[in-house]
Amino acid sequence: MAKLETGHYNIVNLAQESGSIGRFPIEDKSLLPKRIVVIPQSIKPSRWIVEALPNGRYILKNGGAPTAETDNLVFAFLRDEKKEEWKITYRENHDAYTIEKGSGESGWVIPDVKPETQVAVHPLISTKSIPPQFPHTELWKIMPLLDD
Repeated sequence: MAKLETGHYNIVNLAQESGSIGRFPIEDKSLLPKRIVVIPQSIKPSRWIVEALPNGRYILKNGGAPTAETDNLVFAFLRDEKKEEWKITYRENHDAYTIEKGSGESGWVIPDVKPETQVAVHPLISTKSIPPQFPHTELWKIMPLLDD
């Protein structure tokens, strides 16, 4: 599964034993950006919209809101004031994806698998081998939802 098509998905970090990532179900009612966090298995997985763009990049939306990086953290922006194009690369040797900023300078990292830990954006660490090896905290399962 290399290229993702536009559709609904669940996103899980490889370091997580269970659960998913997304907006936490209990949020303040403001229009401020919402954190993208580790969601425990006891809560229904968060539904993501992956929108494939003609340039090969993607818009990732959670709860209908596009995501972007601010202060090295991933947020969903309710007023659509910020929208990031993400580069999603399938890593066959891991059977998982990396999610990077369009520039490729940094990507999604889960600093801790504890519930409510916010997804961070940092330079990705990998070996210089071919194919490169990534830590599980930088790898993501992006699974299509069957009820789409």
